[in-house]
Amino acid sequence: MVVADPGTGTVYVNAAVVPRVVAAPDSNATRRHFCVVDMEGGVVSRVAHVWVEVGAGKTPQVAQETVVCKRVAADAAQQVCYSVLYGSRNEWGIVTCRVGEEKS
Repeated sequence: MVVADPGTGTVYVNAAVVPRVVAAPDSNATRRHFCVVDMEGGVVSRVAHVWVEVGAGKTPQVAQETVVCKRVAADAAQQVCYSVLYGSRNEWGIVTCRVGEEKS
């Protein structure tokens, strides 16, 4: 789950997925969950849930990736616009945030 705070520009990421380790289909490998947060210039640009398949003698590889937040616009007025996937509704929404401001 991802929540973007429009007032502060803070992006909160709940990386929890249960279970975080599952058996890979059709193999003796397992899939492990990770949350990847990409940043550019100190600002979140993308958040994804990633399942990496690992097994003995096998090179780890991404089995599945779901983007749940992505920066879609930014402007000179220190505003950034995020497209956020609301998992409970499986719908995308737009949140505009201020960034780069001093917190009091």
